[in-house]
Amino acid sequence: MALTISVDQQGLVRMAVVGEWPDAKDEVKARHELLAEWGAGAVMLDLRTADVRTFPKAAELSTRADQWRRLGMPARFAIVADSTSGHRVGRQIAGLRVARTSRLFRDEQGAAEWLTARALRAEFPARTFLDLDRPDSADILLALQWVVAAANHYDCLPVIACAGAGALDGLASLVDPGARETLRTRHRFDHHGLSIPVRFVSDAGRRSLRDQAVLGLWLTDRDLAVVDDAAPVVMCLVPWLRSHCREWIARHRAVTMADGESVPGATDTHADRDTRKAM
Repeated sequence: MALTISVDQQGLVRMAVVGEWPDAKDEVKARHELLAEWGAGAVMLDLRTADVRTFPKAAELSTRADQWRRLGMPARFAIVADSTSGHRVGRQIAGLRVARTSRLFRDEQGAAEWLTARALRAEFPARTFLDLDRPDSADILLALQWVVAAANHYDCLPVIACAGAGALDGLASLVDPGARETLRTRHRFDHHGLSIPVRFVSDAGRRSLRDQAVLGLWLTDRDLAVVDDAAPVVMCLVPWLRSHCREWIARHRAVTMADGESVPGATDTHADRDTRKAM
């Protein structure tokens, strides 16, 4: 029985099970080794040499998954299995939500290509938040610029997520008068040549957040639990009060985007930052 762990030069965490499934003691050791790397980006779990007949039962599996989630959630989790039984186990692992997005592969090459193409890099933390209370318009536009830059970087779409229709009034103050009707009726935020969908956090709306770059506006810990289930690629949270989202910040070890911080990968195409400096 063995659980091997390595981290390559690209920051890809590689784990492989050899023989019987690791017991709880071995998993504790593995979590200790991966404390710094686990929530940082991309993880590959290789089951091709595992004895999947020794896979833990459902109750024990749920307990172990909770312990892994306490380390944070990798952005991408690839599971490699080349047998029918291995794929069955892989699907069970993917369903545990120990990462924001999980996929099953039959070969290591396909998994590595997917992970390295999508792995989060330092310039765009998986979860970040604006560390201030009662954000103003310039704060929200800064966070939006971050999300748009992240979406371009990861070849996905920017999306604004809010708790309900009441948030549209707050967003309306950020757009030109001619765009307010579009925001109200079509739920699209038109700003500086961009047309960004606005989705409410609900069973229906959360589906459109999966694998996207999300700007979360004025959400609470209860709302954020729903967003987490949708597994966006990256997310920047702009809370109304930091006390509303303490659990989410702690759970993800969210990175602070301090007031006035620059947006990596983005270019200044308008005067938002100049406006901020003048305020």
